[in-house]
Amino acid sequence: MTDDRMETLGNRFALRCRTHLEELRRFRTGELPLGGEGEAFHLLVHSLAGTAGMFGFEEAGNRAAEVETAFLATPADTGAVMRRLDALIADIEKIASSAER
Repeated sequence: MTDDRMETLGNRFALRCRTHLEELRRFRTGELPLGGEGEAFHLLVHSLAGTAGMFGFEEAGNRAAEVETAFLATPADTGAVMRRLDALIADIEKIASSAER
């Protein structure tokens, strides 16, 4: 894949991170539940863990994987999940702010 194509895809990912950021914040504030039948939280962090690194955002991908691991290991320990989620939100904020329109 060409560098221009990767740059375009990376920018699209960064733009999508704006939506992901809002969702993560809603999970963080409790507006959206962490668990539930749909497990939207798990699906979101799993997706971020798998895709962020592909577009050069390895740290965010690693943090998302840490959030997912903590969530799956101890879903009732929301403190452990939230601490990691705070760090992921900070990473996603940086990515989202780097997006070009």
